[in-house]
Amino acid sequence: MANPPNTTFTFINVSHPSELKRQEMVDHIRCSAMTNFGKMRRKRRAKAQKNEIVFELQASEEVAAVVPMSRIGIDAADPFEAGHLKWDAEATRLMGNIFGANNGQSPALLHAWQSVAFYDEFSFQTAKAIASLNGEKLRRGTLLVEDTPESLALHNKALQMLSKRLDDPQQHTSDSVIGAMSGLLTYDWTIGNFEGWNWHMSGLLKMINLRGGIRTLSREQMHITLAWTDICGAYAQDIAPHFPMPKTWQQAIEIDIDDENDVVPASSSDSIIRTWKEELPEYDAWISIFKLIVRLVPDHSIPANCWMEPIIHRLLSLRPMRHGIETRGAIIEEACRIGTLLFLSRSWREFGVLSIRTTLLRRNLLAMLRRYFAEWGRLRPLLLWVLVQAAQEAESQAERYQFNIRISMVMSKLNIADWDGLVEVLKGVVWSGEIADAAWEPGQRDLTSLIATQPQVEFENCIDFNLPKQDM
Repeated sequence: MANPPNTTFTFINVSHPSELKRQEMVDHIRCSAMTNFGKMRRKRRAKAQKNEIVFELQASEEVAAVVPMSRIGIDAADPFEAGHLKWDAEATRLMGNIFGANNGQSPALLHAWQSVAFYDEFSFQTAKAIASLNGEKLRRGTLLVEDTPESLALHNKALQMLSKRLDDPQQHTSDSVIGAMSGLLTYDWTIGNFEGWNWHMSGLLKMINLRGGIRTLSREQMHITLAWTDICGAYAQDIAPHFPMPKTWQQAIEIDIDDENDVVPASSSDSIIRTWKEELPEYDAWISIFKLIVRLVPDHSIPANCWMEPIIHRLLSLRPMRHGIETRGAIIEEACRIGTLLFLSRSWREFGVLSIRTTLLRRNLLAMLRRYFAEWGRLRPLLLWVLVQAAQEAESQAERYQFNIRISMVMSKLNIADWDGLVEVLKGVVWSGEIADAAWEPGQRDLTSLIATQPQVEFENCIDFNLPKQDM
């Protein structure tokens, strides 16, 4: 008879079932008795052997009436997260819009969302309002610009709950209120209400300051959720994040890079990196992020959803032209910063129901190119790469035309005659996916037509270089 599989048991004693609801006990159980629980649940189940006894935990009739979490796509759901909430058919439908099987977010981020969204009824109410919007976004396939009747009703109920919590001074800086505020921020961001987003962020920052700062948060999941909500709104407005990077995000991009070769051997980006170090040796902030991207993009053993948010946080935090600095290096670094954020936008959208808006990034790039002049010299391939990112994200043919004119001018400087030559230069910087896919057809068609019909010497006459300062 075959030897039974090696199994170890961990027992935790409790004096009363109510102790299982305490956060300290839940954390203790997760760390002690459930270390490999998630891994075991994700493994493919083999047929039971003849000498194997299979035990299954059976819930009571009251608990069994709750719809299992696995039905809404959370394969590795924490069984402690939602057991204390009123879970009904409506909640099941709505949560499927956030934690559905089509969501490509990292497990760490999903777990952080669960931990905050399922903390109590208040946080759960804000999560349901967001989920309603996400469902509508999935049905339409476009960005939302206003509430839906269902989401508005759910959102108003959440605001009423917030008002009641704030009537109690002891609740002003509680985990419940701070977690729910992240939900209100996400709601504003989803519909593009950045006046509301900035208002709620201002209130949240005051709460955290009264509490003693971000380090006083008792749960890392809370910090991750707040940081994610922060960079989503900051990205759309092209502003610096308000919260520091969580430890798990810092660890995700702590990658050793060979100081001698700087990047992966035989990388096509070697020439650009070396040229940057020769041309702008005192500007190392953006190039250090770029080297990470060059290392991470082709490495399929590290999924992009594990490093995307920390990279975006670093790029949003980088502000080369703050304090009125207008040097050649600062101008080039700022253009590359925006271009890199645009480059990452397409991959970021693929993670799930994300409302990624790049309008202000493109506007800021175009305004900067109109106002400031910098001699790019041997770094012109980088300028070409930045302009193509913006042209690809352009929302109208008129906007794309402004970027395509500049692309054509740079192509002329680099003696690039056609689309194929342009593609080779782009691949020599950094790229993800196929440039020749259907998404690139409008840009390719417009640019090819522009090159064929407009003499290069006339391009500068087509560009409006004058822009009022307040537009920046």
